[in-house]
Amino acid sequence: MEVYTDASVDTGVFGIGYVINHPSGQTVTGKNYVLGEYTSMQAEWYGIMEGIHISTHVDPRMEWIHVITDCKPLVKKIREPDNMYDEMWYSYRKRALQALFAFESWDLYWEERKQTQHNEQANRLAREALWEGRGDDAIFGGAATHGVTFE
Repeated sequence: MEVYTDASVDTGVFGIGYVINHPSGQTVTGKNYVLGEYTSMQAEWYGIMEGIHISTHVDPRMEWIHVITDCKPLVKKIREPDNMYDEMWYSYRKRALQALFAFESWDLYWEERKQTQHNEQANRLAREALWEGRGDDAIFGGAATHGVTFE
């Protein structure tokens, strides 16, 4: 199963988006926003965790997962951190690896946002969720909740 995730951050809120592609051809998309002060790296991490969590509901028997993000530094922090003992990131890394190790086979990697349609779609969903979290949905006439984006 492939899971594409992204996050979009603003003061006091961030939005996440994910696209899950099951080998059967089923595609599941979703978005969510979280209130609070978070760094962009924390928001990206949260997006990865949400994508992994939702994928376990899409197919609880799935034995493999590939998680794709456009946040290269986060992939490095999880796969091969510079400082293993940074308290906050040690906890984030441990939780991410626990979620990934629930699968028999897994991979976590980075790709540029524009590299695939699914990555761009995850980004679009994250921005829509951010608009909803900020209350911009009213400005756009309800468009954010209906999957319309403005570029």
